[in-house]
Amino acid sequence: MPWIKIEHELPDKPEVWQIADELSIDPDAVAGKLLRVWSWFDAHTKDGGAPIATKALLDRLAGVTNFCAAMVKVGWLGEDSQGEQVYMANFEHHNGETAKERAQKNRRVTKSRAKNDAEKPVKRSCSAGGATNALQKALPEKEKEKEKEYKKKNIKKEILEKSNPEKNQQENAPDSETEHRITLAQAEQIYAAYPRQVGKRKAIAAIIEAVGDCVAAGEIGDIAGRVLTATEKYAASPAGQPPAPGKTDFRPHPASWFADGRYDDDPGDWQSQGNASNHSPPEGGWTPKPLLSAIKKSEIATATLAEFDPEKNKDTLIAFDGSEKYNSSGITRAGKVILKSEDIKKYKFER
Repeated sequence: MPWIKIEHELPDKPEVWQIADELSIDPDAVAGKLLRVWSWFDAHTKDGGAPIATKALLDRLAGVTNFCAAMVKVGWLGEDSQGEQVYMANFEHHNGETAKERAQKNRRVTKSRAKNDAEKPVKRSCSAGGATNALQKALPEKEKEKEKEYKKKNIKKEILEKSNPEKNQQENAPDSETEHRITLAQAEQIYAAYPRQVGKRKAIAAIIEAVGDCVAAGEIGDIAGRVLTATEKYAASPAGQPPAPGKTDFRPHPASWFADGRYDDDPGDWQSQGNASNHSPPEGGWTPKPLLSAIKKSEIATATLAEFDPEKNKDTLIAFDGSEKYNSSGITRAGKVILKSEDIKKYKFER
């Protein structure tokens, strides 16, 4: 079973408190996110570095923007000259196979010593002096524990005072992030509410990432519930209805819909879209400017020749992406004419 080495004192390390203060989140949350990042390196790299190990990827994994930059700042991650790719500092010392073998050996030795100590006969003295000696031996241990706790508190106080004196006087806000994460069961429920059931694995991943993006952006509240409600509204709208038999389904795949944040669209836009029929042109037929306006509003997505023959007219299917413009020649994209003004009447337009 894969595992990584974590120290008991991790949540109280000065670096953890520095990251927590840098990102304004709870130190315990920092410890949990560090575990996520370190586990990823342990599972996906052999020496602590990989081409895909970018700040953007690991920030999304941690669910906090600039989390990797904060790790770099405290020396727990290294970065390349461009500042994009990162690697795990001291990987072999903490996560390599040699390091794990050392940790397991130390654990076995400690366990063996404890067992041997338990089996040794205890010499007891009935004299008052023996009791006094035992008490004196126990007292230093208690003093050491008190001193250890005192040092921990001072470390926390010192870091807070150095980084932000004013903030040290305020109560630390609870980490809303841990309260508003999405569970797999919630992601499954949201997927089930989406009207087009394809690519489930990618869709579930996109839903979880979407909620993580909302958290990273500072949103609080029941984010998963909000996304579910928006998904249900889309499913019930004209835009979410299945196409007529033989017609193309223009509804986005769920992975794309959630990855693009379409749950934040205006529900009113969904009422004018759909698969049921071709988009009706205005009275008198389409002219370039109204057509461009309909494309910008996503009321029109494709155009095909009214008499479309795949063998003769292989280039007559036009897909619009909203970046189109209009000039005297017709509808253009990236400076090239994709639909001449005089040809508009030859086409039928669909969502």
